[in-house]
Amino acid sequence: MDTVVVWVDGSADPIPNLLQTWAAARGLRLVMPHEGGRHTIPVEGAVATRVEESLHLARELLTQHDADGAERALAHAEALLCAHSELPQAAWLLAEVERGYATRFARLEPVDLARASRHWRAAAALDGGRTPGVGELGATVEPSVPFSIDVIGEAGDVRLDGELVAAGHHEAAPGLHQLVARASGEVVFAQWVGIASGSTLHIVLPTPEPCSRAELAGGLTSQVQCPSWVAVRRGDRPDTFIVQSCAAAVCGSEIIVRPLPATGEDRHVHHRGLPPWAVWTLVTAGVAVVGVAAGVIGWLAVPPTQQTIWKTTNPTQ
Repeated sequence: MDTVVVWVDGSADPIPNLLQTWAAARGLRLVMPHEGGRHTIPVEGAVATRVEESLHLARELLTQHDADGAERALAHAEALLCAHSELPQAAWLLAEVERGYATRFARLEPVDLARASRHWRAAAALDGGRTPGVGELGATVEPSVPFSIDVIGEAGDVRLDGELVAAGHHEAAPGLHQLVARASGEVVFAQWVGIASGSTLHIVLPTPEPCSRAELAGGLTSQVQCPSWVAVRRGDRPDTFIVQSCAAAVCGSEIIVRPLPATGEDRHVHHRGLPPWAVWTLVTAGVAVVGVAAGVIGWLAVPPTQQTIWKTTNPTQ
């Protein structure tokens, strides 16, 4: 049965033969975690550059009073950000897109001050607001409302508009916000979410594949599903290991795995007594003595043979 090895002390060495021998005695074969993990969302930095280029073009077109061109440039930047909510600076960039719309509807025909104010408040909800620049309308920031975040699965961090948050109750300005979750340094969840008073944001994180590096990177957790794995760290003495056998999220007691004692050929032990040749000489002599003694005893034990002597006399005598 394949059993995954997790080095608690971060060792990257191959699995030592001593551990493989220990596992083989228990019907196991130690292997390293496979590379497959949970679904991650790649972060493409080039997208942010394209958004900034569109924002720069929109500002130039606004100064040229080209309302249609400015709207198209802003719409292009907005579409890129809506499709790439995983970008770290996405909330800030979208806030600048909203301020671009606010400036367009405040300064160029057809003017729509109500719509310009809505765009400005949407920008403030994303980045906390800033002081209006030259030619910008500005608007009152809406007060924060209570909401909550519910996370299913384990994540390294969850960020709302780039700010680190935890599961539970929070407050934020109503409107559109960026919500991103990371696990093991990789983005595993990214969405634009709407916040209203009393709303709850549900985050369902993808589950990593059993026995993968992504699942076992954090060691023993309640989410581990790998059916057979061992947590290993090096012992205080050379060539010793502390091993803990685990099944899913349950682990047994720690045991020490050390090399076996040296064999008889490797031991330098001095035995007292006669050398081997003397022992064999005495044994041989002893066998000879025992043989002679047995022969004598056998001869003495046999009763003497009775002999009949016939004697003939002369009749003439």
